[in-house]
Amino acid sequence: MMWLNLCALCTDVVVLAVSTVVLLENIQLWIAFGTGKHLGYIPADEIATSLGAEKARALPMFVTRSHR
Repeated sequence: MMWLNLCALCTDVVVLAVSTVVLLENIQLWIAFGTGKHLGYIPADEIATSLGAEKARALPMFVTRSHR
């Protein structure tokens, strides 16, 4: 099992990471999100697993639609 950490200040990065981690095998991806007192860690691989592969892969469509 491989562990990866990603630092993100934008929700778009979080969404794209969750949609991409489905394609990788044996990866545990944690996203550091926020700054200062509001820094938190998001388990992207667990979110992708709970959504299921099909829904997780569809997430980038929502990023595209929200930036009209």
